Formats: sequence, C-alpha cells, structure tokens
Amino acid sequence: MHQVISDFCSFYRDLDQKPLSMLKDIYSDDVRFCDPVHSIQGIQFLTQYFEDLMLQVQACSFNIREISETGNTAFVRWSMHLQHPKLKGGQAILVEGVSYLEFDTKITLHQDYFDLGAMLYEHLPIMGRLVQYIKSGLKAG
Repeated sequence: MHQVISDFCSFYRDLDQKPLSMLKDIYSDDVRFCDPVHSIQGIQFLTQYFEDLMLQVQACSFNIREISETGNTAFVRWSMHLQHPKLKGGQAILVEGVSYLEFDTKITLHQDYFDLGAMLYEHLPIMGRLVQYIKSGLKAG
C-alpha cells in the first residue's frame, strides 16, 4: 500500500481526534474534493471545510472496510460513524460509502460516494418521516 493511502486511512479512522494540520501532509495544495454536497478546490478550502465540520459534530470516525489500489488510484470502502446534534436527536448515525482517490506523493483528487439520504434526510424530523414513507412505498410496490 502506498504511504499516502496508509496515512489517509489512519487520519480518517479517528477523524475527530486528529489535528487538521495533518491534511497538508495527505492532500496536495491543489487537491480537488467532491462529495454529494460539496465541490472544493485547494487545501486551504478543504481545511476550512473540515474546521467547520468539526465545530458542528459531536463525533466522526471511519471504519475502513476495504482498500483497492491500482497504480496511482485507490478505492477505500468505509463506514462513517457520525454524531451531530441536529440529526437523529444527537444519536450516532452509520453511513456506508466509498472514496475514490488519485495521488502521486499526496492525494490530488478525493471523490466520495455515499447515500446522502442515509446521512442527512432520513434523520431530519419532518423530512425523515417523508423519506421513510417513500421508501416503504417503493418496497411495497
């Protein structure tokens, strides 16, 4: 396993316990980060994103399930354990996802794939009931 992928996994395993200054050791200065909600370019904006995120959450860590590398790309399958005071009454949420990474000595592209509904919409008071209603209707059909 490439060192940067090992460092990436180590950082995310205990994300809420790690100093965000470590981001510059893992990501290139011009890193591109994308997930279902954000598209960020540059290490300074990525660092700001994580600073804002960590101010809002009570806990956030990742269980790394599988790593697949080919050349200078990698897929990392993970389970995120997230605790946010405005979601699910502050209870822990489990979200499954995959990160696609491109790298040389540092990560240049980080693209996350996960179900935004499982992370967010299902745990909001009114919208959560609506999403569950829709899902139950799809299962019945």
